Amino acid sequence: PLTRAIAALAAASRPEGVPRDLLEKAVAALPEAEAAAGHALLRRIDLARAGEREAYERLA
Repeated sequence: PLTRAIAALAAASRPEGVPRDLLEKAVAALPEAEAAAGHALLRRIDLARAGEREAYERLA
């Protein structure tokens, strides 16, 4: 449930909308059983944000 909430928060924001350190703190607060999924989610968010930045730069 917490992992899904973090994913929803990140998906609902612009790349700069939710500071990475806030997401890291949220993942750090996850129970150990969900921590691996939380870290994988952070990696996916980073990749998605990098892709968005590249798209913005191409349009500029």
